Amino acid sequence: MKKQHSLLNRILIIICTAIFVLGVIITSVGSRMIYTVTENSIKTEIQSAAETMKNLYEHELGVNADSFEMSAEDFTRIIGYIGCSNDVDFTIFNGDTRVFTSIINPDGSSAVGTKASEEVIEKVIGGGKEYFYSRVMVNGQVYIGYYIPLFSRDKTVSGMYFAGKPLDSAKANSAAAMRTFILISVAVLIISTGICFFYLKNIINGMLDIKQYITKVANGDFAASMSSNTVSRCDEIGDIGRNAEMLCGNLRDMVERDPLTSLFNRRSCRRKIQELDEKNISYALVMGDIDFFKNINDKYGHSCGDAVLKSISAILSKHTAQNGGWASRWGGEEFLFVYPQKDIAQVKSLLDEVADEIRSATYGDGNECFNVTMTFGAACHAPDENLDETICRADELLYIGKQSGRNRIEI
Repeated sequence: MKKQHSLLNRILIIICTAIFVLGVIITSVGSRMIYTVTENSIKTEIQSAAETMKNLYEHELGVNADSFEMSAEDFTRIIGYIGCSNDVDFTIFNGDTRVFTSIINPDGSSAVGTKASEEVIEKVIGGGKEYFYSRVMVNGQVYIGYYIPLFSRDKTVSGMYFAGKPLDSAKANSAAAMRTFILISVAVLIISTGICFFYLKNIINGMLDIKQYITKVANGDFAASMSSNTVSRCDEIGDIGRNAEMLCGNLRDMVERDPLTSLFNRRSCRRKIQELDEKNISYALVMGDIDFFKNINDKYGHSCGDAVLKSISAILSKHTAQNGGWASRWGGEEFLFVYPQKDIAQVKSLLDEVADEIRSATYGDGNECFNVTMTFGAACHAPDENLDETICRADELLYIGKQSGRNRIEI
């Protein structure tokens, strides 16, 4: 059993390793995608916020863009109209200097009067183009920011509009999404592993059941059986189980049965009688022999003799099975059959019936028909004797019947 568990463990390790590697890949790629999506979402948000602030400042409030004629209260009202998330900051620059801003200095004061970074001044004011920065230094803090040039009436850049979000805040939002994604991924991987384990264990158990069954059969236990769950499966494991049962049946017939008559052979008959002894079940043994069988072979041929053997075997098999017993081919034209829990009077009556049926059967070689008879010797097993002694008594009675003229029943 230890080896089979090792097989299950090895397969589980392979599957779990594959699932773990897949999970790492999914988590890595997914995390990168989440961060990219988050960054794009922030870009869309702050770009829209910057453009909205520009429109409100230049059009809705009727403010002269390059005059910067607006109060701090107006600026607060403008950014209140925009309706972004609370961690988005806004700034209006006059040149490179913040004249209106929601950014706060480390000491808690407004960042009005502070300067933009040289990089921003060069690209936005100098280049006159909008820029998105995934990393930009804003008043000593790293932001994700979007800048829009503020043009004066003479079409020169006189300032900038800015909307941005602190990188730490963006990372926190991304980290929250990533944690959720990782938790979901881990849950999916655990469930997937559990499902794989369940079905894998089911397959391994089926294989173990078949292996144990074949081992028992190989050791001579033809009464062994497999679990109904294994043989009823609708997959390859079930096919293997059913084929193993068929193989066992064929092997059992080869080992236990006489190939010509399909009766039990001597070895299996003795084993079945010993099982009766072990269970303290009484029984009667009958030795039977076909009369003048050598003459049949000599006169009609061995194929005709084989046909006689098969026919008489079928009669004996049917007759004994109907009465709870069995028949065996003991050797050549000699048979031993068993009647469990029958007394001598019952055995005599049963033998009269089977002898009459055998006498009434007709055989032939195509040119001539003939009948056969049998001689029987029957003995009930005595509690104080062993199997061989009972067989010996039945055989002696058979011999007496042969010496007394054959076609007889000796009890």
